[in-house]
Amino acid sequence: LETAVLPQIELSEQTALEIAKENRLDWMNARARLVDSWRTIGVQANALQSAVDFSLFGGLGTIQNQAARFDGRTGTIRGALRFDTPLNRLAERNDYREAQINYQRARRDYMLFEDRISQSLRNTLRIVEISQLNFELRRSAIQIAISKVDLAKLRLQEPPRPGVQATIGATTARDLVD
Repeated sequence: LETAVLPQIELSEQTALEIAKENRLDWMNARARLVDSWRTIGVQANALQSAVDFSLFGGLGTIQNQAARFDGRTGTIRGALRFDTPLNRLAERNDYREAQINYQRARRDYMLFEDRISQSLRNTLRIVEISQLNFELRRSAIQIAISKVDLAKLRLQEPPRPGVQATIGATTARDLVD
């Protein structure tokens, strides 16, 4: 009975949480989803940046339609400047705001995931502790049962007292059954 040993598990909730955070694949995936939603905000913000485009076009005419002789007096040059502001980008602004909302939703989901894992680990550690206590209680119950059997054997083998006739009493039947 004493050779059966249940090893003690000394693990704090914080340590269990750190181990789970480093090794659980579902936790890594949840963290990656949160980071992806954060990166999406940056991508959508880039679409809202202002843009300045400068274009320069030019051409030189030829002398008497000869391909190798250019005339600088007949050349033209055109320039253009285009400025694009985020004020006229309604779809991009909506996408940016949606990315922000999705990030907040992903953040709340991640916090809920962490809370559920923490609660699950707490319950598991409690179950382990209760199981260890139940194991020791059952070991004690078996020891008590063994003592009762030994005591019953001794009572059954006990010789009758002098001057008293040996009879089977009410407890003898119970002792035999036990």
